[in-house]
Amino acid sequence: MRRLMSLPRLATPFLRSQRGALSLVSAARGAGGGATAFGDGLVQRGLQLQGEHAGLQLAGVEITDTAGEGATLSGSLGGSSWRRCALAGTTWAAVDAAGATWDAVDLKGSSWSGGHAPHARLSHCSLREATLDGLDLSGAVLVLCDLSGARLSNCNLAGARLVGCDLTGARLQGCDLSGADLGASTLRDCSLVDCTLDGVVARGVDAGGLSGVTDAQRQLLADAGARARASLLYSLWARMLGGGASAEGHRRTRVAVALTWAVLSTAVPLAFFARAALNPIDPDLHPGFVGNYEDEEPQDEQPPPDAEGEPQPDEQPAPE
Repeated sequence: MRRLMSLPRLATPFLRSQRGALSLVSAARGAGGGATAFGDGLVQRGLQLQGEHAGLQLAGVEITDTAGEGATLSGSLGGSSWRRCALAGTTWAAVDAAGATWDAVDLKGSSWSGGHAPHARLSHCSLREATLDGLDLSGAVLVLCDLSGARLSNCNLAGARLVGCDLTGARLQGCDLSGADLGASTLRDCSLVDCTLDGVVARGVDAGGLSGVTDAQRQLLADAGARARASLLYSLWARMLGGGASAEGHRRTRVAVALTWAVLSTAVPLAFFARAALNPIDPDLHPGFVGNYEDEEPQDEQPPPDAEGEPQPDEQPAPE
C-alpha cells in the first residue's frame, strides 16, 4: 500500500519536499529557443543547447532559462551559476565545477563521470535516476534535491551537506560519506554498499529499508539519529532472496516487496467482496438479531404491575 500511495511522486518528483520548486522547474521546461551554443558574455540566457560542447570555459558565468536535454558538456565550470534550466538527460564529462551553483535545475537522468565539484551548491534540483560515477562532491551543499533512484559509484561526499534530500531507492556503492550531514533526508529503501560512514550526522533521517550496510554501520546511523531499521517485510524477502548484501539483491528484494503490497492491496478487498457475495445479508433480518425466529421458544408473559408496583393476581372466575 505504501508503494501504491507513492506512485503520484513518480510524476511529480517535487510534490512532497520540493513543492515550492515545482513551478520553477515547470517554467524551466519552457526555456531555451535562443542560441544553440555558449557565447562570451558573463550572463547567458535562453540558450537551446544541442549536441556536444567540449572545452567549455564558463568560470563565473551565469546561465539562466536554458534548455539542453541530451546535450554533452565538458570543460571548466568553476564558479558558474545555473538557474531555472531544463537539462534532463545531459552528460557532464569530467567537468571542473568547483564552487558552481545549480538552482531549480532539472537534471533528471543526467550522467556525471569523473568530474570535480567540491563545495558546489545544488538547491531544488532534480537528479532523479541520475548516474554519478567518480564525482567529487566533497564539502558540497545539496538542499531539497531529488536523488531518488539515482546511482552513485565511488563518489566523494566527505563533509557534504544533504538537507531535506530524497534518496529513496538510490544506490550508493564505494562512496565516501565521512563527516557528511544528512539532516532530515530520506534514505528509504536506499542501498549503501562499501560506503564510508564515519562521523556522519543523520539526525531526523528516515532510513527504513536501508540495505548494504553492516550491523556496525546500521548501529552507527541509529546512534547518529537515523531511523535505520529495515521493515519486517523487507527483512523477510531479503532472507529468502539473499538481498541487502548487494545492489542487485537489493533491487530484487524491492521488487518482491512492491509485488507483495500489490497482491495484498488487491486480494484483501476481493476477499471481502467474495464473502459478501457468498453470504448475502437478509434485508428482513434485524441487524442486532442472531438466530432464527422459528427456533426461539416463547416465554411466559408476566401480568403488568399494579399502581403500587405489585403484580396483579390472576383473576379467578366468579362463582355461579
